[in-house]
Amino acid sequence: MQTLRNACDYHTGRLDYSEYLNNEKQLAKSAPPEFALQHELETLRLEHLRSRGFKQRAIIWKKLRETVAKITADENASRALKLQARLAQLFADAIEADAQYVHGLTRLTMRKEMGFHMPTPPVRNELRRIMDLTKPLIEESDRLVKEAIDQEHPLLYAEALITQVIIIIVHTVNSRFFLASTKQDLQAIPQEAFQQLCQRLDAAAKTFARAGCLEGEIRAKLSLADLLDVGGKTAEAQKIAEEVRAPALAMGYEHQILRADEHLSGNTAYQKLMSVATTERDMDAMLAEASDEEMKRFAADCLEAIGLPKDRLPVVERDCFSMRDILQEQVHWCRHLDLIQDLTHAQSPQTHFLGDPTRWCICTKFRYKSNITTPDWLALIGAFKQVYCANCLAREPKIADKERPKHP
Repeated sequence: MQTLRNACDYHTGRLDYSEYLNNEKQLAKSAPPEFALQHELETLRLEHLRSRGFKQRAIIWKKLRETVAKITADENASRALKLQARLAQLFADAIEADAQYVHGLTRLTMRKEMGFHMPTPPVRNELRRIMDLTKPLIEESDRLVKEAIDQEHPLLYAEALITQVIIIIVHTVNSRFFLASTKQDLQAIPQEAFQQLCQRLDAAAKTFARAGCLEGEIRAKLSLADLLDVGGKTAEAQKIAEEVRAPALAMGYEHQILRADEHLSGNTAYQKLMSVATTERDMDAMLAEASDEEMKRFAADCLEAIGLPKDRLPVVERDCFSMRDILQEQVHWCRHLDLIQDLTHAQSPQTHFLGDPTRWCICTKFRYKSNITTPDWLALIGAFKQVYCANCLAREPKIADKERPKHP
C-alpha cells in the first residue's frame, strides 16, 4: 500500500522528486524482501538519471546493474518486475554509452586545441568502438519490446518503446555531432524510418493516456518533440512542448517543464550540442567550462596518446589546466589574449613534458607580449591584463557573440 501511495502521490503531483526519492529509499530499507529490491531499483534508477558527476554516476550504475542481476536471478520475482529491471538497466547502459561517446568527442576537440592532429586512426577507432556500443543496446530494446508484448503489459510496452526510440535518437545525434565536428556533411534521416519512430512514440503516449499515467504520457510526447527537433521539424516540436507544458506545470513535473521550455525557447540539447560542434565560440566556451576532473581525464588521454611515462602526468595536467584557463579568459575577458609556451621540450621524448614549459602572454590584436616568461600561467595572465588590458577599449570577449545557428 505504501508503494502504491508513494507512486500515486508523485505522479499526481502531491510529492516532488526529492520527496518521492526519499520515500523510495526508506521503503527499500523497511519493505518486505520481495519488495525491497523493487524500491532499491527505483532509487538507483532515479539517482543515476539525475547524477552529473562521471565518477559518482559510474558508482551508481554499477550498483544498479548489481540490483538488476539480483532481481533477474530471483525465482520469486515476477516476470513484470524482471522486465522492468532490464528496462532500467538498458536505459542506464544507454546513458553510459552516450557519456563515453561525448567524452571521446571532447578528447577529439581538445586535441585540436592543444595542436595535435584530430582524426588520428586511434581516435577514430575509439569513436567507432563507442558508436558500436549502441548496436547491442538496440538489439536488447527489440527483445524487451517483444517481451512486453508477450506479457501483455501495456505500460511496460510503452516504456520499452520510449527507451528504444531514445537510444536511436541519441545514436543519431552523436553521429551528427561527429560529422559536424569533423566538417562533414550531415545525412538526412530516412523518412520511412523517421515516421516509424514517430509512430512508436505516439503509440507509447496513447498507451500511457489510456492507463491514466499523465507523467508517462508527457514524457513520451516530449520524446517525440526531441525526435522532431532532430528531424528538423522545429515548429511541430514546439507545438507539442506548448501542449504539455501546462499539465506538467500543474503536476510539478520539474524535469518535463524544463524540457518543454527548452523546446519553446529553441535552445534544446540537440541545438546546443550542434552549435558547439559548428561554432568556434561555443567550442571554446565548452572547453572553458570543463571541470578539473574532466581536464585530468583528458591529460591522462594525452599522456597515453603521446606515449610518455606516467610520472609526467602532473606536468601534462598543469598544461591542460593552462589551456582551459586561457580559454576562460578569451571567452569572458578578450578573444585577443593568448598564452604561448616554449615548445622546445616537445622536440624529444626525453624532454617532452619532463618539466613545466616556459610561458608568456600575447595580444594578437596589438602584438603586445609579456615582459617576463615563467611556467606560472596564472601569474602571467594576471600581470598581462593589469599592464595591457585594464584600460583597453578594444577588449572583445567571445561570449559577446549573439548568433547561434539552427541545425536541420
